Amino acid sequence: MTRLAGWLRDAQQPDGQWADRWHASPYYATCCAALALAGYAPAEVADAAVDRAADWVLATQRDDGGWGRWSTTTEETAYAVHVLLGAGRPIRPRVREAVLRALEPLCAEPTEHPPLWHDKDLYTPILIVRAAVIAARRLAFAATETARGGASVPRQQGADQGMITTA
Repeated sequence: MTRLAGWLRDAQQPDGQWADRWHASPYYATCCAALALAGYAPAEVADAAVDRAADWVLATQRDDGGWGRWSTTTEETAYAVHVLLGAGRPIRPRVREAVLRALEPLCAEPTEHPPLWHDKDLYTPILIVRAAVIAARRLAFAATETARGGASVPRQQGADQGMITTA
């Protein structure tokens, strides 16, 4: 596991993001890689890489509170929120502020999701995107409730870690 986690960590770009060939947005790959490291890698391999990913996400938040490669999308905002809150790292004040700003674009109900997934053509797997958005909303609402004195966001371990199973 440590060798595989090291390989994944080493694939991280210097600015903190990951990229893949199946999704047009680096937010998807960064979300998947950061959550995999946080859930399964030893802390000495995962922690710095997950923190760099969160720093990159924070640095790329748009003025409207969302995230997106070309413009804000609900899908990419969901992946960004997963990086910030789904990896079980301590919630820094800057993270909490970013999540509060993200609530409006995250809760938008777009009539269409832009196609960001690669095949012969770009496409959108609606159920996968919808699950990621719903799970990110849950994480965001729990984190903002904590800011107002509610319960903290529980860290999940092992196979339960990740964007789809947290919905």
